[in-house]
Amino acid sequence: MPEAQSALEVAREFVLRINGGDPGAIASLMSEDHTFVDATGAAYSGRDQMRKGWEQYFAAFPDYRIEIQEDWAEGSRVALFGWASGTRSGGGGSFRVPAAWSALVHDGRVARWAVYCDVEPMFRAMGVNRFLTESS
Repeated sequence: MPEAQSALEVAREFVLRINGGDPGAIASLMSEDHTFVDATGAAYSGRDQMRKGWEQYFAAFPDYRIEIQEDWAEGSRVALFGWASGTRSGGGGSFRVPAAWSALVHDGRVARWAVYCDVEPMFRAMGVNRFLTESS
């Protein structure tokens, strides 16, 4: 099997596990030194830390989903394009935004996962306005 196809299959499986909402299943597909880069550019490293991060994220957005409309791979690098959506737990707001993800896959595990999207709809769903000042 070509490496690009293998990396694409791993990334697709990673999305399925995210959509399944099970942090343990997601973590089992991460490399031990996995790095996650969020849409603000902040990076977090380590499989155990990221499993806990997914637990917290699903507590906030239990129905978080990724919808992939297009994907491609070249070697160990994968790009995915589509939509991210979720509803804030406890009756909060919801969001659905166009998004892109990049993955780096090594030895059948996701070593790096990065998301690119407008985070403001998610913050609004949480009732957060990052642009309010004390004078507002």
